[in-house]
Amino acid sequence: MIAGVDAAAVATRLGLDPAGLSPTVQARIEAAIEDTEAKVEAYLQRPLVSDTSTVKDLYPTWGFDLEDYRAWQYVADRFDDVFTVASYAPAASGQVGYYDVTFTVGLDVAADPSLGAIRAFIAQDAAAALREDPTFTAVTRAVTSVSADGQSVTYEKATTPEAIGARLALTSIKRWRRVSIYARPAGVFTPWPYYTGYGN
Repeated sequence: MIAGVDAAAVATRLGLDPAGLSPTVQARIEAAIEDTEAKVEAYLQRPLVSDTSTVKDLYPTWGFDLEDYRAWQYVADRFDDVFTVASYAPAASGQVGYYDVTFTVGLDVAADPSLGAIRAFIAQDAAAALREDPTFTAVTRAVTSVSADGQSVTYEKATTPEAIGARLALTSIKRWRRVSIYARPAGVFTPWPYYTGYGN
């Protein structure tokens, strides 16, 4: 599981014993986790796993430690996500004062403690999806009514996201969503002296 949420965490939310999961139940839980991870990636418009990128021959900005990403301000426009310094070394080219720097780019949901809300959402959403799936029989679904002749059963409906104690909504993790930057197209202007508004 790429976000650090395993089957045991979801099983616990479902009230199941993580140590006693059958291979079939384990596979269903893992599939639900993967589905939720894909949903979260699509919503955030960014991957849940960070990547590394090495930039050669960088000159640091004075006043910052080399471990500080602000020391390498000239790479800010290279990456379309958050980045941190993973490692640095004197430039292989031999230029004095220059460095080859490796950056970690993007979210690292599995390892970053500050991203616990995303992990919690994935675990809770995967558990809720399984609980509401009638084909997943490892958990008992709450019955609200049974017909007199026993031919039909009505199960408890999923709680709306706004209700207290309900499953989290995707908007609960919107602070990490990538904001699309819209570039307003420049207008087309007629050059002087053919511009009709000249002199007005």
